[in-house]
Amino acid sequence: MIKKKKAVIFGGAGFLGKHVAIQLAKKGYDVWIFDIMPPNENLGEEINFVLGNVLETEKVNEIIKGAEVVYNFAGIADIEECLKKPLDAIKINILGNSIILEACKKTKVHRYIFASSLYAQGISGGIYSSTKKACENIIKNYKKYYNLNYTILQYGTVYGYGAPKTNSIYRYLKQAFFEKKIDYPGDGTETREYIHVLDAAKLTAKIMEKEYENKTIIITGNYPTKIKDLFNMVKDILGEIKINYNIKVSKEKKESHYKITPYSYLEEIPKKMTSNIQMELGRGIIEVLKEISKEKNKSEKSEKPEDKKIKKYCFPEEEKTIGIDFDGVIHDANKGFHDGTIYGNPIKGVHSALKELSKNYALVIYTAKAKPDRPLINGKTGKELILEWLKKHKLEKYVKEITSEKPRAIFYIDDRSINFTTWEEAIKQIKNYRKNLFSN
Repeated sequence: MIKKKKAVIFGGAGFLGKHVAIQLAKKGYDVWIFDIMPPNENLGEEINFVLGNVLETEKVNEIIKGAEVVYNFAGIADIEECLKKPLDAIKINILGNSIILEACKKTKVHRYIFASSLYAQGISGGIYSSTKKACENIIKNYKKYYNLNYTILQYGTVYGYGAPKTNSIYRYLKQAFFEKKIDYPGDGTETREYIHVLDAAKLTAKIMEKEYENKTIIITGNYPTKIKDLFNMVKDILGEIKINYNIKVSKEKKESHYKITPYSYLEEIPKKMTSNIQMELGRGIIEVLKEISKEKNKSEKSEKPEDKKIKKYCFPEEEKTIGIDFDGVIHDANKGFHDGTIYGNPIKGVHSALKELSKNYALVIYTAKAKPDRPLINGKTGKELILEWLKKHKLEKYVKEITSEKPRAIFYIDDRSINFTTWEEAIKQIKNYRKNLFSN
């Protein structure tokens, strides 16, 4: 039996990354997604998932072992978010990229494929553009000095089903659908080359061909579209929509986007990769509108008034996080505190359970052992001891974080928790628990 070539996709649970994962699996690759959150849908049994952050060097090194090709979609991709959090953007986008590159160099990966942007070619794009330019330069130096083959992909405006809420077309269509208007900061003469996410994913999966090695490739749509023509198309589909041009926004936000072209003069001229068959923009818009409509119908049908009240005060990460107690749930702790070490064995079934849960949730261990004021045991903190034990039993890859505080989560798994319905029932559970505890 021929062994499949391993492909690792950092940021592979995201909008474009997950579609690339599906395309690579179709091509016969052994696909591994590495991301800070699991995919929000089932991508198929043949696609593997590992929870992790690109700044976690050990985890990055481990996942890249044996890889033929490594894709990097990880990072902060929203221009406005990069302006608000420049240090985070620099750390995640530039340092994260460098950590992955170094791991690729050590393991002699055949090709490193980096998701850049058209903004890397011009003076617009603010901090986001700066991080992409820096990454591209570092990648080229890794080829020059360490012979690491690469392909840099400069994407235009990608849209389609499952786009993040920050995606420009998604934002325009959602406002048009719900408010019957679109607020736009420009005059409508701005031009973009929109490409559907499926078309972008197919081209991205094809990039492993030899002709694209050590080159910068542009992936955009085939036809330039003026913003006002896009909005007129939306009006044709949805009916009368009011378009408000030249809406006032901050100077930084306005200057961070290009008008007609992102390009400025460069010594190296990137080549554009196209497909003869692409999703027509109008059909793509209808697809996104159907998604927005389903979200509205689902919200109206499934949510009770009290549910909406609860969700109002929820944080986004809660819906994708499960908090898990350590002792008695993961670690059997059959001697109690004992000498402070982590001496026991994994609870029966914990390997398969954590593997299954980590496909859809970020798993956070919360335990008093991780408190920073606890005395060192054999020169190590409680957190270090737990991580050491998890590695010993090959469980660390399923765990996002170890903390001493109860995390924000949608579920909590604890061997001493009380499932609250009423106070009478809670007191009854406590009495039964104490009775069973002291009768043994």
